[in-house]
Amino acid sequence: MIQALISAFAFGFLPIFAKLSYGAGLLELEILHYRFILAALGFLLALLIKNPALLKVNGSFLLKTAFIGLLICPLQSFFFFKALKLIPASTTSLILYFYPVVVTLASAFIFRFHLHARNIMALALVTFGCLLVFYQAFLHAVNPAGLLYALGAMGVFSTYMILMEKFLK
Repeated sequence: MIQALISAFAFGFLPIFAKLSYGAGLLELEILHYRFILAALGFLLALLIKNPALLKVNGSFLLKTAFIGLLICPLQSFFFFKALKLIPASTTSLILYFYPVVVTLASAFIFRFHLHARNIMALALVTFGCLLVFYQAFLHAVNPAGLLYALGAMGVFSTYMILMEKFLK
């Protein structure tokens, strides 16, 4: 429970930290380096304290986590930070948080996940709600490159979630 709260707090403040980092003159790759180095050190420390046996992994698991950690997560973060540089944090976050709709629809298509009436209703409500907010957000001039980066971040994050579903089976 505490880890979930810390994660939610950190993820919610990510756009603010990114904007502050840009204000301090850092570039995207510098921000990503600091973010991932601090996260890796924190995760390593937590594992060493909580259960050092979890550091022993098999080759298949190591390859999967390396793929996710070295390619998928940095790519999603890079797109997210580039979007934050070009469009407002609220618009970037709103686009990123549309990922549950994409993941649910992709899971239905890829994994033959059966969509029940309540799933369809939830997807419709989320989509309708997002469209209302998107309409307001896009009344103002929005940088097209920023939108593409935000959509890229959402797409890569959706791919990450689908891969995790596959890897964890």
